[in-house]
Parts: sequence; C-alpha cells; structure tokens
Amino acid sequence: MKTFPRLSGLAALVGLALVTPAVHAQVVSGRPFPNTYNFINPNPYVAPGMKLNQWAYNTTVVGRTYAQFPPYLYGYNPYPQVANYGPVYQPTYRSPYTPPYTPYTPPYTPGYGGGYTPGGAPGEAYGGGYTPGGGYSPASGYDPYSAYADPAGGYLRGQADAMRSYGQLALTLEQARLAREMVNQAKLDTKKKTIELQNWIRDNTLTFTQEQERVAAMTLKRVQTSATQAEVFSGKAQNVILDDLKKNTRKGPPVVLDDDTLKQINVKARGSYGNLGLLRNNGSFSWPSGLQELDRGADHEKLLKDISLETKQAYDQSVNAKVDGKLLGSLRTKLGRLRDQLANKVGEIPIPQTLEAKRFLNDFEEALAALQRGEVATYYDFQKAFAGNGKTVDELVAYMNRKGLDFAPAVAGDEAAYQSLYIALATYNAGGTQVGAAGKE
Repeated sequence: MKTFPRLSGLAALVGLALVTPAVHAQVVSGRPFPNTYNFINPNPYVAPGMKLNQWAYNTTVVGRTYAQFPPYLYGYNPYPQVANYGPVYQPTYRSPYTPPYTPYTPPYTPGYGGGYTPGGAPGEAYGGGYTPGGGYSPASGYDPYSAYADPAGGYLRGQADAMRSYGQLALTLEQARLAREMVNQAKLDTKKKTIELQNWIRDNTLTFTQEQERVAAMTLKRVQTSATQAEVFSGKAQNVILDDLKKNTRKGPPVVLDDDTLKQINVKARGSYGNLGLLRNNGSFSWPSGLQELDRGADHEKLLKDISLETKQAYDQSVNAKVDGKLLGSLRTKLGRLRDQLANKVGEIPIPQTLEAKRFLNDFEEALAALQRGEVATYYDFQKAFAGNGKTVDELVAYMNRKGLDFAPAVAGDEAAYQSLYIALATYNAGGTQVGAAGKE
C-alpha cells in the first residue's frame, strides 16, 4: 500500500514523457505564423551558429532525457500534498462494539522536512537524512509545476516563451513597417505642400515684364503730379508722359503750346545718345566764365578759338554731309585739355563756376555725338514742323510718335521752356486738370 503513490506519480511522468514528443513535433514542425509576411524569417538565429529549429530540437532531446529519471533522484519529494491527501476510505473488520471504520492515517507524512543536518561534534557522522515529519506547507511558495518539479513542463513553458517572443518580434516588425509607411506618407504630404507653395509663389510673383510695367505705372503716377526738377530738365518726365499719351489717347480739351517754348526744346532719335542743344544755333556758342578764366595766357585763348572754329566746321559738315572723323577727334582732344586744366584749378575757381564749366563740357561732348549721328537735320525738321503759333500737345505727340523721337536734355538757359512743356503735357494727360510746376529734388 505504501508503494501505490510512488507508482502513480511515476506512471504520470512516463505518460507525460510519451506525450511530450508529439506535442513538440506539433509545435516545432508546424508553422507558428501561417499568415506572417515573407519578410519575417521563420527560422532565425537565436545564437551564433544556432537557428530556432535546431535549438528547439536540442531542447526536445534534453527534455526527453530528463523525463526518463524519477523526480526524487533530483533531491525533492515528487508527491506533493495536493496529490496525496486523505482520508481514504478503507473498511476493516472490527468488533461490533467499535465504529465500523477508522479514518485512514497516511503511513508516510508527505513533504521533505529535514535534509542533511549535522549530528554532533566535528568529525562525527551526519545524523540527518530524510525526516518524514516535515511535511509540505502550501504557504511556503513551492511550485509543483516548476522546471524543478517537472522537466517536461519546464521545457514546454520555455518553448512557449520562445514562441511568444517570436510573435512579439513579428508584431514589432509590423509596427515598424506601419511607422515607416506613416513616414512615407508624411514625406508625400510634405512634397505636395512644397509643390503647392511653389505654385503659389509662381502665381503671385511678378515676371520681369510685369515688374517693369508696375514700376512704369508708379513712375507715371508720380511724374504726372510731382516730377522733380532733375526729371524735368533732363527730359525724363516729358518722355514718360509722352509714352503714356502714345498708348492712351486723352479726350480732354486741347492744350496749345507756345512757339518760343518749342524753339528751346531739344529732340533726338529714340534711344540714341547725343544732344544738339548746345550747337543748335548754327554751331555757335558762348564760353562760360569758369573756362574763360582758367588761364590768362595766349595759349589758352588760342585753344578756345581753335575749338570754336573747328566746331563751326563740324557743324557745317553735319548739315551738308558726314562729319570728318579727324576733325571730331581733334575737338575731343582739345576738350580733354580743358578738363585737365579745370581739374588743376579746383579750389581756385568758385564752386558755381566750376559746376557750370563741367556741365558745359558734358553738353559739348553730347553735341559732338549728335553731329556725328546727323541729328542736325532731325532738329531742323522739328523746328520747321512746329514754327508758328497754334500747335497743340496732341499734334506734338503725333509728330514725335511718327518720327520716332524723344525729348533730349535741356542745356543752360532752356530750363523755363522745359518747365512749360512739362506742365502742358501733364495737364493734357490728366484730361484738362491743371498741373503745377515741378518741385525741387
């Protein structure tokens, strides 16, 4: 009767050992993740040189080996109290005067209660051994299903942990794949917004032509009401209004131009360099005081006379034919000598006279350029067309447009005429509204 519990426990372990290979074969040989994507390796490395299938096989072999040995050989009681707990009914023949049965008392108290305990002084034999009085205490925390109590159960638990870890790996990879897809979508959204921003910038950024038109419109609006003296005397203000009048015909009352004003207006071919204004009186001119007083010597007086004579010759040649290039070269050389003398006298001549002399030399250079280009005929045709009173701004705009002319800058003494022309053009451009004189810079 005492061997019955031991045989029962041993039979249970043998049965578990027989079932274990089948369970293991089902877990290992089967596909743990039948719906896993191809990028998940079903047989990864779990250690250097060791894959998951090989590790599982090795664990199976070890588990089968452990299952062949009785548990008590590992130093613990294989019969926990939960598996051997009385009373057990066992009828006996007693005296009729005694109770029909006696509660069964287990012949062996379960649990390991002693172990090896020292028996006396050093050198004496140990007096311990298995003491059948300790018993198993459920409160001690002993786990009858641990790897120590059941090697086969521990193997299954380890196998389950490995499968759970691999499942967690698959889940983590899927989460990483989802996060990567979200990043790709964010990149596409950013690219879309970038393209939308570029399109918005393109649609709202003015082209070079549009920018020039915008600047021209702002300049026209300012010039029509408040042009500076420099813009008026250089002819820029008159040319801006002239261009607008060519594009947009005004239906205001006619504005009549003064004949004396037109005689002092200089014109040139559109876009060309040069201004005949200084030499428009048959090539004659007057020297400013600043250049006359540069030097009192005879050489300086001779230089001024030579320039005057050669200028007259160049003007006559320009009226009849083309100007001699050597003659123009000689004139430019002599003008250069005057510039050098003026530069050497800086500080000795009053500033107003110095500025007047510099402006004269600049006008002289432009007059020579106009002679070289044949602008004499252009100026005379303009004066002939507008000789006499009664000419209007509308007729002036039509003529300038037909001949392809622009207003050239004013020379000394033309300032009042240019101011009057500006007022007439601006008034006509404004539809008859009177425009004041140009303001200072």
